[in-house]
Amino acid sequence: MMTHVLGTYGKGKTKELMVEEFIKYAKQNRIKALLKTKTIKNHFSKMSILWAFYEKKKLIDRGSNVFKDWSFGRKLKGDGYKAWSEDDLQKLIDNPWPPGQISDRTFGMIVGIGSYTGMRLVEICRLRKLDIINTKGVWC
Repeated sequence: MMTHVLGTYGKGKTKELMVEEFIKYAKQNRIKALLKTKTIKNHFSKMSILWAFYEKKKLIDRGSNVFKDWSFGRKLKGDGYKAWSEDDLQKLIDNPWPPGQISDRTFGMIVGIGSYTGMRLVEICRLRKLDIINTKGVWC
């Protein structure tokens, strides 16, 4: 349920709503600024600490900490980029660049650098001569 709660829960004109009502309100109004997993983990961590404090003070039953040992699942790390297919690369190489804007040689270098390094276009375009060095016979 926490993953469906908006980041603005408890603030503004909706602060009087219960969680379930707030989720319905968000769906009806197509609001998508939900709590991030990291935020939810932080909330659970803080609540677990508070719960443990109350256990030590004997204000609640021992071993009843619902915020302890919670599993949020693992998310695979990755930057979300997909590799270019062979066909797409071939299309880039084979198709002529619009004349008069950028030379074929420059276009070829951009495609080559992008293919070799995986750099984004903006990163390639910001390269300076001094950024490219030769290390043990390999240009980097």
